[in-house]
Amino acid sequence: MKNCIKTFISLFFVALGVSCTPEETEIAVTSVNLDVSALTLTEGGKYELKATVSPFNAANKKVIFNSGNQSVASVTETGLVTANKEGQTTITVITDDGGKRAECEVTVVAKEYPVTGVKLSSAFEEMIVGESL
Repeated sequence: MKNCIKTFISLFFVALGVSCTPEETEIAVTSVNLDVSALTLTEGGKYELKATVSPFNAANKKVIFNSGNQSVASVTETGLVTANKEGQTTITVITDDGGKRAECEVTVVAKEYPVTGVKLSSAFEEMIVGESL
């Protein structure tokens, strides 16, 4: 059955006037893009980068994500960025086929902790003018 399909495909291409060998049927990657080129996250925040490999019918769409500074922001193999500490870094995606690349500049800002109350050491103190407490 497999040979019948290969024969059919070969005849189909011949009918179209196209000759191709099995090596020519693999479409090479021409570029990769990320959904954002810059990102600002608060410490502890996350964002999943989406990589788009072109052309859409490329044979090998595998990509590898890397962080320029893992202590500032780390990235998983699926593109999930985690903001670790305040600073800046670059997340790079590289295609397995052809080494095409795209970058996203990541800025991590410090997490703010709002004041929720103030507590004094005592509710009442008597003082004489000029004293410190």
